[in-house]
Amino acid sequence: MKEEYLRHLFKIAPNHSKEITEATIDHLCHGLSQDKAAEKHHTVQSSVGRTVSKIRKLDLLIKEAIIIKIS
Repeated sequence: MKEEYLRHLFKIAPNHSKEITEATIDHLCHGLSQDKAAEKHHTVQSSVGRTVSKIRKLDLLIKEAIIIKIS
């Protein structure tokens, strides 16, 4: 995922700390493992993992909504 797009998704789902947001971006955009990203941003892997799942679901919903809109 592109970082700019991911940051936009976080605007839709803003209930995350800055640490979780940045760790998730490092994982999804920059290739860090969830463990490394969590450690780097002083948070826990399980929170990063839950956020990754939520962001991926949101991404899928947006893709589906776009398909519905243009069809």
